[in-house]
Amino acid sequence: LNPTTLRRRTFRRQLSKLVLRSARQPIAHHSAPVSCLDVDKLEGRHLISCDFHGKANIFDLRKTFRIGSGESAGKDYGLGIKPVVKIRACRSALWSCQFYPPDPGLFITGGVDGKVRLWDAGSVEVVETLKVGFPLRQLGLPCPLSGVKSTLIAACGESHEVRLCDVLSGTTVHTLEGHQKGSGVNCLAWSPREPYCLITGGGDSSILKWDIRYPGGHIYSFDMEAGPEGKAITKRGGRRGSTIYGAKRPRVQAARAHKGEVTRLGFAYDGRRVLSAGTDGRLRMWLERGVNTMVHFENTSNCGKVAQFSVAPMGTVVAYPDRRCVRTFCLETGRIVQTLKGHFDPPLCCVFGGIGHRQLFTAGMDHSILMWIPQKEESEEREVMGERKALRNQYENQDFHGDGLHGDNWSESDEEGEVERLLDL
Repeated sequence: LNPTTLRRRTFRRQLSKLVLRSARQPIAHHSAPVSCLDVDKLEGRHLISCDFHGKANIFDLRKTFRIGSGESAGKDYGLGIKPVVKIRACRSALWSCQFYPPDPGLFITGGVDGKVRLWDAGSVEVVETLKVGFPLRQLGLPCPLSGVKSTLIAACGESHEVRLCDVLSGTTVHTLEGHQKGSGVNCLAWSPREPYCLITGGGDSSILKWDIRYPGGHIYSFDMEAGPEGKAITKRGGRRGSTIYGAKRPRVQAARAHKGEVTRLGFAYDGRRVLSAGTDGRLRMWLERGVNTMVHFENTSNCGKVAQFSVAPMGTVVAYPDRRCVRTFCLETGRIVQTLKGHFDPPLCCVFGGIGHRQLFTAGMDHSILMWIPQKEESEEREVMGERKALRNQYENQDFHGDGLHGDNWSESDEEGEVERLLDL
């Protein structure tokens, strides 16, 4: 058996049985609905979340705390995560956040105020501020898997243009102009295989692929009517073009990828397949050349403009936030693998991360972030917690003085040191 196939099957089997972590009581990590999530791609250790009040939280996924205080004191709700850094990024809603791929110590945020901010996570200070000029919907940094380290930030929002900003110069160096005026561009994604290519989805129901080295506009558009045997509608130099230092191209209507607005885009791990979500409540998968695979994903009914789905690193499972739950689908067949219910209000975003990227984090309108892990890890974690609790109870009730197990030979410092050593096991 091919080792890659074996790893993919093992990964799929682990993600097919996700359970909510020991924390059975949801915690409000934000004071407003959570709009976006992101995990650093290198280690999968840090998680960043943003909300509609302009606040951002950073979590260290290796640091957990025991839930049970105040009115719930004495009740063990298990382990949970809490932010290590809290930031008031802006005074308006934040719609996008992302770690800088080469260095997880940097991250970017963008929102309604139309400013892209580059942050230093260590000092919690703004390193650079870029003014785009229109309310932002999503930001994008080139994928680290492409092997090219770039300082470009792609920004899209309530404009038919996509701006490429350079962090070093602090200015806009490239403008992609291809969607209909007045429609806006809701989402974008960089290709993990082609470092200079990205795709954009707009309110005009179109998905366009761009090569920023090519000045003639988008390469081709995605067509939902073109099946696996068909061909994508290609374009070379005649359609709605890009603006490079003032050079404009004629405009032509692009093909439709959804029956409504395109709200989210994402690449599979191999970069050969693209997934898209829209206000028509459909989740579609496309081949590399913009051809519809016609894979039917069951029971996708999220028609909102905020629906951040996430593809597993091995490219076998996709997590999709629905109205009252989060569903995981098999990429090959489109069948539902599992339905995750834990939020009290509609979930809005989800992302895979953690150790080995086998954990799923979901957030939404209930202001809380839930952590889902494979069932085997959950059972092992419960065993460890049970052993620690037994040791704690044993040494809290043990009489170390008088006729205790160790007699009078131990001093109080020795007793305390032994307890701490055993509890740290």
